[in-house]
Amino acid sequence: MERALRDATDTATERLASILTRQQLERLGQIELRTLGVRAFLGEGLPDRLQLSTSQRQEIRDLIVEAQQGIAEIGEQVQEGGNAVEAQAKIIELRNNMQSDVYDTLSSVQKRYWLELLGREIDFNQLGRITFTAPDLSAETDWINSSPLTSEHLEGRVVALHFYA
Repeated sequence: MERALRDATDTATERLASILTRQQLERLGQIELRTLGVRAFLGEGLPDRLQLSTSQRQEIRDLIVEAQQGIAEIGEQVQEGGNAVEAQAKIIELRNNMQSDVYDTLSSVQKRYWLELLGREIDFNQLGRITFTAPDLSAETDWINSSPLTSEHLEGRVVALHFYA
């Protein structure tokens, strides 16, 4: 499974390289790093690019694992009836502390390079409201569990579709 995902990612990267400009590819990489956050330090490329020492890699891995365990424990507490609002605040605090601790393991040169790799922050306010319009369903074949429906009939409803070939 992991190999198939890696192959699909490599194929997508190759195709994007043939479509996007150098600047667009660079920005896409920045967005990917921002999305991954400190988890990017667990990947193959970033630790090498930052020239992290073996001890830095291990310390970062330990910090991330410790935070993930804390988050999992908080999740279990919520499932057992704990306060979800308090849990969310604790998770945010754990993540912020982890990010700060990971950043503190870097040398000043590594910190500058990491910030350079991240690029400028993403201003989500510029995106506006994101809306999606479902495509109309084709009635070219027989429907099994209902008569053919249109988007108008389904507006405002949650719809689950099961497709199989």
